[in-house]
Amino acid sequence: HTAMWGKWHLGELPEHAPENQGFDYAYYGLVNGAPDNWPDSHEMYADAPSAHRAMFYDFPGNEEYFDRTGIDLAQAAFVGTKGGGRQRISGAAGMLGPGRQEAFE
Repeated sequence: HTAMWGKWHLGELPEHAPENQGFDYAYYGLVNGAPDNWPDSHEMYADAPSAHRAMFYDFPGNEEYFDRTGIDLAQAAFVGTKGGGRQRISGAAGMLGPGRQEAFE
């Protein structure tokens, strides 16, 4: 069995997804690669910068972006299986925002 865990920057179309590139199992973050992994991790370190939002210039907002691209920026993580396609991780573990890290712990 093969698995991919982490970032995936090789395309957003389903045919480019890791589970369609030979991996039996994949767990990966934001499809569009926006910078956010653990938005509440800054609370662990007093001097760490807070990065709760990706920096987008002239960003139209999540609804309009979703209408144009089909990508929901609030969705933070996906799993995929060979032949099964990409599935959203439901609940707090799959959404950006406070509580995501706790949901994994």
